[in-house]
Formats: sequence, C-alpha cells, structure tokens
Amino acid sequence: MTRYIHLNPSSAGLVDKPEDWQWSSYGEYIGEVDEINRICKYEDLIKVDVKEYKKFVNDRIGYQKEISKIKSLLMDDYSG
Repeated sequence: MTRYIHLNPSSAGLVDKPEDWQWSSYGEYIGEVDEINRICKYEDLIKVDVKEYKKFVNDRIGYQKEISKIKSLLMDDYSG
C-alpha cells in the first residue's frame, strides 16, 4: 500500500520520481528526512530497509504510470 501511495504523484505526471514530491512521506521512508522532522512513526509496524524500499518503489514507477493511463481511458470511456 505504501508503494502505491508514494507513486501516486509520479503516476499522475506531477513529478518524475517519488522523492521529488515534497508533500510525501517517501523521503522519511528512504532516510532523506532527519529524525527530528519526521511525522511518520512506522517502526513499530514495519521494518524498512532504505535500499530495498527504494528498489521496491522504483521497480513499479513505469508500471503504475501505465495502469494510471489505462484507468483514465476506461473511466473516460465509461463516463462518455
């Protein structure tokens, strides 16, 4: 679920990479936000390895963009 959420801005064409979206918690997950400025507290729920999580997210950037395009076409077709 976090990957889908972190990829939404890039899927929508707002940014190229998830780390470019400044309002995302993605920076916290990949260690780009220091401990003091973090707002997400997920350590008790999941263990995140920064390198693995970046790969996990980046492996789906293109796929999610394509799915977003298909979804848009289907919704346009359905509503029209």
